Amino acid sequence: MFNNKKGFSLVELLIVLGISAILMAMSAPKYQGMVEKAQDLEQRSYVREALNYVDVHNLECPVDKRISDTVSLPNVPFLGEEEVYQKLMGKLVAPYDTATIGVLRVAVETGVRPSLPKEGTP
Repeated sequence: MFNNKKGFSLVELLIVLGISAILMAMSAPKYQGMVEKAQDLEQRSYVREALNYVDVHNLECPVDKRISDTVSLPNVPFLGEEEVYQKLMGKLVAPYDTATIGVLRVAVETGVRPSLPKEGTP
């Protein structure tokens, strides 16, 4: 009698599973780096939006009421767009939510992530 069974043997399936596991283990660190980069780009886009808000505010206000570059984003006045600005601030994470406007401008222009403030510094 002929054995005409079609399909894969257990050994063949285990070999394929082993190769798949090796490939996934090799690609996991690269994928994690891509996720972190995407999150950082997302944060920078939120910062750009906040900086645009500050720039528009500074263009429309007299010189004595302008927002300086030494102010951190949570301390920026709202001036009629409080709901939009609060949603934006809720999306920012450290160190973007605590850095000053000047530091954030440099971070957005250079693409370098701002550093977290040290303990005890304002």
